[in-house]
Amino acid sequence: SSDLFRAIAIPAALAHQLRGPHPCTWKEVVEDMAESFASQQFESKLRRALDRVRVVLDNAKTQPQLASEVHHRYDDKYLLVEGVTNAAAASQLNCLGALGLRQEQLARIQEWAQTSSVSLRFKSEERCTFLREETREEESPTKRVNEVSFGGQVAAAFTSKVVNTITEYFWKFEVRYELTAVRGVGAEAADQIQILSRSDSIELKTSAKSSPRPEVKAPAILQEVNISWLPKVVRAGVAAAGFTVDRSSKSCKTPRRNAEVDAAFKHFTSLARWMEAVASYLTNLFHVRPAAERTLDLSVLTPQTVFVPVLPLLTEGATETTPAGTIADIAPDALACIATPGGEGVESLQLPSSDANRLLSEEARTLAERRTSITTAFPGSGIATASEAELVMIMRHCREVCDQWGEALEYVENLLRQQLVAAIGKEVTPADFAAYMRFHNRKLFKECFAPTPFCFAVRRSDSHGPEGTVSIEEETVGT
Repeated sequence: SSDLFRAIAIPAALAHQLRGPHPCTWKEVVEDMAESFASQQFESKLRRALDRVRVVLDNAKTQPQLASEVHHRYDDKYLLVEGVTNAAAASQLNCLGALGLRQEQLARIQEWAQTSSVSLRFKSEERCTFLREETREEESPTKRVNEVSFGGQVAAAFTSKVVNTITEYFWKFEVRYELTAVRGVGAEAADQIQILSRSDSIELKTSAKSSPRPEVKAPAILQEVNISWLPKVVRAGVAAAGFTVDRSSKSCKTPRRNAEVDAAFKHFTSLARWMEAVASYLTNLFHVRPAAERTLDLSVLTPQTVFVPVLPLLTEGATETTPAGTIADIAPDALACIATPGGEGVESLQLPSSDANRLLSEEARTLAERRTSITTAFPGSGIATASEAELVMIMRHCREVCDQWGEALEYVENLLRQQLVAAIGKEVTPADFAAYMRFHNRKLFKECFAPTPFCFAVRRSDSHGPEGTVSIEEETVGT
């Protein structure tokens, strides 16, 4: 589109000079194939999610489509990036609400974020103490029969068994963990907000009097992540995510390459690592075998059926934005919704905020269904219960939200790249730019002033022939 060429100025002479194939190395071929495969995988995932979206928005007037299939302006790509970022931020806050964060606690965290850094801290302690020693007798399943015979007749039979004396040792294994929001380093009690806390214990059994776990492990895990970006995105008073990109900033290059998205990328990357580390620790608790063993279905710990509302979708034809709704329309424990971009009554190809919030509501509904399944599949007491299973599932879902946000941004950036390559006719490389500059210099300088290659003949005198040459040769690196 014309807006695209206003944003990225490419001289017509450059496009004319650089048409045609250029050489590639095997490494570049493999990288291009991997990038193409990842892009195709994400688009396939988007198409499957789009079918689900159309079911959720069954009675809506809008017709969502993949962004690659809708004719749109360059500015719509910025709106698309802002939309998926707001959806991801609202989803994360609602996941924190499912973990136990309340609205009044979020308001306090927002106040902290204005002047200080805010972090999430997960800390756990483990203790193992000796309880008792028990001895029991266990008969061997094998019997031994001895027969006594006289004159070929069995006169008597004696049956014997081996009885083993087994000594067993029982231990009390205690686990306590808590999730807190911390202002700064959390030196004072007033700088900490407890989101959740739980402690319980189980009995472990061993055949030797040696502790199966360390006597004291404090902390068993200590994971902390800075989330200062997240509360700043939520608009005070309306509990709605309102992320925007400053298009007028000099650092803003593309919808993906700008300071605001870079800050968001840093947040989502660090939060995803933190979620994975905490979920991994809690999952390991399910592998601690208690004295009274129980078979558990650990497959429900994966959020396979939970809907991820971070989707780069546009609508066919401009739609007039409608009121976005409130967090009460999403779920009882929801903490954020998506704000109406640009105000009500503004036409845009972006999915209306009312529909985006319906997708958040679908996420909350499927999350509640998954939690119900976990409650019936896991015990209610011990160190690995339905509570821990819900934490693992919610954190893994939050990790998926982070991953899909990153894929969505790369999808939008790839759309821009594909359009630019299609406009030029090929991929522009450093070697191509060097060729263009040589072409440009021939037009810019008169022949007598044009730069000439450095090349001189080496001879003993003017009357001798050249012994060789001294030259500076140019070799353009990069394809």
